[in-house]
Amino acid sequence: MRLADDVAPKAPTRHHERLRTASKAVRKALSWVLLVAASALFLTASVSVVSRRWQVTPILTGSMVPDLPIGSAAISEHEPLSSVRVGQIVLLHPPIDPSVTYVHRIVWLKRTSSGTEIRTRGIANPADDPWTVRVESPNVYVVKHDIPLVGYVSTWLRSAKGRALTLLAAGLLSMALVASFIRDEMKKRRTLHPSRKRAR
Repeated sequence: MRLADDVAPKAPTRHHERLRTASKAVRKALSWVLLVAASALFLTASVSVVSRRWQVTPILTGSMVPDLPIGSAAISEHEPLSSVRVGQIVLLHPPIDPSVTYVHRIVWLKRTSSGTEIRTRGIANPADDPWTVRVESPNVYVVKHDIPLVGYVSTWLRSAKGRALTLLAAGLLSMALVASFIRDEMKKRRTLHPSRKRAR
């Protein structure tokens, strides 16, 4: 009886230990899955932007409210000009200053042998834009989605300070992941070889 009393309490302990080990393994696996998924998503988005399939444009004025709120980021996709229609929101460079990008809605469109003429207007503006843009390129960026508040972040990241802090944060995150991996490996070794710890 005394032997049974001594042995009985140990069963729940082993059971709880197995549960803790399984729970820890599940949490670790989920962490790695989330990390891989986030990395894959970031890589896919980066490749799309670099390949010019997608364009991310910060909206910092109120000309497209309420469709594109101030501070949001417009996500545009490269589409054939032949498929563009009146009513779509596009990215265009006005002839008075080609270095500026306008994200406005098409209100008039005419196709000619030398290109396509387009007139645009900001949704919140009282009148059409005072120019007609002749698009000779076979493709144009058409807005498909918008993400609230990301425009501010995008603008900040394009600054020198933003890029520097982003690189610093990425470096610190990489160091933290490596340190976590090394710590887990050391714990495993101590668990598998407890005699080494006692010898010290």
